[in-house]
Parts: sequence; C-alpha cells; structure tokens
Amino acid sequence: MVADSGTFCQNVHTNPSMVNSAARAVAMMHGIINKLNVSKELYQISSDAVSNRGDATQEEYIVISKLKSEFEHQGVHLPSHQTEELLDVKESIHELEYEYQKAVASSPKTVVISEINSLPPTLRKKAFPVGQKGYGLKLTSDAASQILFHSPNAELRKAVHTALNSPANDDHMLVLEGLLENRQRVAEILNFPSYFHSNNFNRVMQDPRDVANFLEDLSNTVSVKAAQEVELLTEVKKVISQNYRDQNKEEDDHVIYTWDYLHLESMALNSQPIVSSAKFSEFLPLGSVLEGLRIVSESLFGIHLRLAPLGPHEAWDPKVFKMEVLDTDGVTCLGHIYMDLFWRPNKFRGDANFPLRLKSIHSDGKATIGFVCNVVEGTPTLVPVEDAENIFHEFGHALHSLLSETKLQHASGTRAQMDFVETPSQLMEFFFWDYRVMSTFAKHFQTGETLPRELFDQMVARKKLFSGLEAQEQGWKSAMDLVFHSPPGEQYFGTDSKDLSAKKILQIAEDLHTKFKPKIISQGNSWNGKFSHLVGYGSFYYSYAYSRQYSANIWKNLFQENPFSRQKGEELRRNMLAYGGTREPPEMMKNLNISKIET
Repeated sequence: MVADSGTFCQNVHTNPSMVNSAARAVAMMHGIINKLNVSKELYQISSDAVSNRGDATQEEYIVISKLKSEFEHQGVHLPSHQTEELLDVKESIHELEYEYQKAVASSPKTVVISEINSLPPTLRKKAFPVGQKGYGLKLTSDAASQILFHSPNAELRKAVHTALNSPANDDHMLVLEGLLENRQRVAEILNFPSYFHSNNFNRVMQDPRDVANFLEDLSNTVSVKAAQEVELLTEVKKVISQNYRDQNKEEDDHVIYTWDYLHLESMALNSQPIVSSAKFSEFLPLGSVLEGLRIVSESLFGIHLRLAPLGPHEAWDPKVFKMEVLDTDGVTCLGHIYMDLFWRPNKFRGDANFPLRLKSIHSDGKATIGFVCNVVEGTPTLVPVEDAENIFHEFGHALHSLLSETKLQHASGTRAQMDFVETPSQLMEFFFWDYRVMSTFAKHFQTGETLPRELFDQMVARKKLFSGLEAQEQGWKSAMDLVFHSPPGEQYFGTDSKDLSAKKILQIAEDLHTKFKPKIISQGNSWNGKFSHLVGYGSFYYSYAYSRQYSANIWKNLFQENPFSRQKGEELRRNMLAYGGTREPPEMMKNLNISKIET
C-alpha cells in the first residue's frame, strides 16, 4: 500500500518537495515489487500452498491461487539474464508512464489566431499581438471552454481544438511509442503474444477477440441513434452557417468536424425545452450532494457517515476534510475517507478514488480512502450535474472498499477483476439519476425548494440527447486501447499493432475514429496522444462499457422497484461488495439471483 499512498501524494499534495519525494518513493517501490514478482522462493511457497491446501479458508486459497497466477504472468519462470532484462524494461515502463501522464496533463500556453474580432467579447481584451501572425490568447480552461462551446467561428474553434489535442512537445508521441513498445517487449519476454495476454489473469474477458466482438456489438447497437444525433447537429450547423457565413467561408454545412461537436451540441441543447446545466446546479449545492451520499448509504446498508477531526498536519490542503464511516451499530468503524473535492492548480485533474489502505487483518478491519474531485469552489459551491454524478460514481468505489469483508488486502474491495471493478461505481450513477433518490437531497441553494420533477425529466432528456455519440466515443477509445495492446500483425477492426511508430499510432487512431465515429470528421485531428487512461487502464479501457452491463442488471433486478430497499442493499453487500476480488463475477451475479446478463 506504500505505492498507492505515494501515488496519491504525488497527485494531490500541495508541497512540491512532498510530490517529488513521493515520486521517488513510488519509483523505488515499483522496483521492489517487480523484484518480488519474480522471486522463485515466494513462488514456490505459493505453489506448494495451492498444491497442499490444508486448512486454508476459501478466501486464503483464492488469494494464494491468484498470487501463484500473478507470479507466472510476471516472469518467475525466466532464467536470470531474462529476469534482469524484464526488470529493466519494467523500470523503463514506469518512467515512460510518468512522462506520458505529465504530457497529457500539460496545456498549451497560447493559441495564435488571425484576427481579434473572432474572439468572444470577454476574451478580446485578453488577446495580445504576436508579430505579424495575428493575436495570441492564453488558453486557460475557461477560455478554451468559451470558444469551443460558444464561438460561432469555425476557424477559431479548429485552432483551439488543434492546440488542445496536439502533442505537448516534440517528445510526447515518442514517449507513447516507447511505452507501447516496452509493454509489448514485456509480453515477448514472458512468452505471451501481447501485452493484453500478459494481463489476462485479472479480467473476465481473457481473449482480445471477445473484447473486439463486444465493441463491434456496442457500435452496431448505438449506430442508428448516433446517426440521428448527427442529423440534428447538421441541421443546427446549417442555421449557424447561414447566420455567420462571413466567419465560416470554408466550412461545409453538411459535415460535422471534431471541433464543431461541443459548439453544435451546446446550440442543440439550448434550442430544446431543456433546463440548462447552470439552472440545474442551483439545486445541487455541494452540501446537498454529500447529503445524497449519506441518504443512499444509510438507506441501503444502514451505515453512517460523519465528520471526523483532523490531526495536526494530517491534511495537505486547508479545504480537505475527513469522514468516518460507521457500521450499522453506529460504533464499529469501517474506515475513513479523506475528501479532497475542490479544484486547485497542479492537482490531479480527474475524479478518482485512491485506496490508501484496504481492509484486512493488518488494518484492524478499516479502510482508508483518498477521494478526489475537481469541483470549482464558489459562494456557495453549486455543483455541475456532471460533477455531482462523478461524486456518486467515485463513492461507489469507496463503498466497495469500505464494505469489503476480506481478511487479506490483496483481494480487498477494488482489488477485483479489472473489467468488473467499475460495477459498484456505475451502479451509484443509477441511484443518482433516479428522481425518487435525487428529490431527497436536491434542494435549491436559496429557497430550499425540492428539485421539480419537470426539471429532472428535462435534465434526463438532456443527458440522453447525444448518448449515442458518447457511446461511440467510448467505443473508439476502447478500440484504440485494444489495438495498441493486441498481438502484432493480428487484425482488429481492419488494423493492427505491427507498426506502433509515433506516426502510425496517430494513423491507427484516425482509422478507428473513422470506423467508430463515421459521421464526425477529424481531418487527422482526432487525438494526438491525449488519452490519460492508457496509464492505469492500459488494455482494460473497455471495462467501462463492459461493467455497465453488470451494473444495469443489478439496478433492474434489485433496486429499480425500490431504490431505498434495505433488504436489497443487504443482499448487494453480502453477495457482492463483501467479497472484493475473491469471487468471480458470474458467481456473484448468480448469488444476486441474476442468472442472465442482458446487454
């Protein structure tokens, strides 16, 4: 768990010296872990324990069997000269992953535009002359959003979109090239056909062809709705082009480009009788969203959330607070959650759940969670609906760890199969989007009025309006991830990973974009290396889409009738959450009386 805590500190701490020290500690721990993974002595102990089960409990036997399999997938069988090469390559992978993450997180300093009048009025005074080229604009997140969502000028949107999606520097794509090359080299040393295969010991779908078939089915399922959504965007673009013909002289009215999407989506939503995100957030002050977590937790599981005091120097930022989670008796502590909810410079940009300490006999049966979001603080803090949904999502991960009852941390909580682990978090999204649940906590920040059903229904309609294109986006990224980590020369979606040079990587991304998002034209401007999940979810990105079929079936069979059912909550806790990674997903679904998974 030292590596997990170090990674957390590296991503959120406000003291640069602590960040640097954490980075060194994580690198050191990765080196130690990699050496332990090829320990023949430890492997022999695990192998003997599997062969001679003795009085081992079911959990102990499952964990030791997992460890044995992991040893075998990590190279314990290799001769010493190959072991040394393996450790060197893994060290390179860790360094390249760190460099890639830094490149993905970096933002362009400025974007150069031809003339100042194309900028929204609020940004014109922030532009500055740049030689003979025109004007420069510091591309803050706010400036980029204003332009991509609201500017009618297609040339300006393209410039900003290109800047945001361009490689951070000349080495950016070379870093990714090296990362993928080294991952494949690890697979070759271990005598696996691909990096995907070298990691198939901890997933439900163990054959990349099965994943490819799943993604093909997903693409076919959403294709009709996505095409209808593109037709709507095209109609919106025709109107915009007529109104702003002087600013879009080169644009084709019938083509939707990647830099058009956010603007046209925003215009389409605004043309519908649908509540705006800003209006909806008035019913989601941060305190109310956190109250929603408490209501769901107590209703389903009988557990209690309460503020806990922080000790001296325990928090890394003044806005961080700690929550204690108590079991049904109101006394037994299940663990603590450090809530780091507000955006700040140099902080991890996404929303995430960091397991700092998992429940085990070595942690007194308590879990410790680092809960990270990036809500923009205000007076009061009104949470955008997307961020509120993410808070519920991440809390699902936290519950998985807190309600795990394993004695061994190696299979505790979120240490489950990678293509199942998103199930509890996605299940919490279903609770968020149920009016019976949301109406218990969504209160207007000034009047205390409960969110009207009409506004809720409008927001649900807003969420679904472009769900087909969003599913295509997820399918495209999943396909990229799969191809990058599949056997070289083996065809998936009409392409392969035989050549993963920087130039070819971009071509693969473009080809797959054309296949999975055929109506959104990128002109070679689709991606350029801005895909953070290649670290952490490398060869596993499909799991977001795959897990959703589990969460959807659990919702339908257990909670759709009554989202506050204490009985069903207890069934979920005892038959799934308690097991962590010590049971296979089909067995847990069967225990929940779900015999058939509807896709």
